[in-house]
Amino acid sequence: MSDPDTRYRLVLLGASRTGKSSIIHMFLNGKFLDTYKETVEDLHYREFTVDDKTIKVDILDTAGKQENILSFFFFN
Repeated sequence: MSDPDTRYRLVLLGASRTGKSSIIHMFLNGKFLDTYKETVEDLHYREFTVDDKTIKVDILDTAGKQENILSFFFFN
C-alpha cells in the first residue's frame, strides 16, 4: 500500500477563530482547548499504527489565511 517513507499531509482550513486548533488538539491529545490563542501557523507530526503499519502524518494548522498552503504541499 505505502512505503515506509510515505508521509500523509492533512491541512485544516477555515475562517479565523473557528476552533481549528482546538479540533487538532482534541484529536492529538484527547483534551479540548477552551481558551483562545491566535495561531500563526503550526505544524504537528504524529505516527499512528494501523493494522501493524506505521502511518506518518503531518497536520498543518492554518491561521485562517491560506497564503502559504501551496508551499506546504509542493516545496517541503
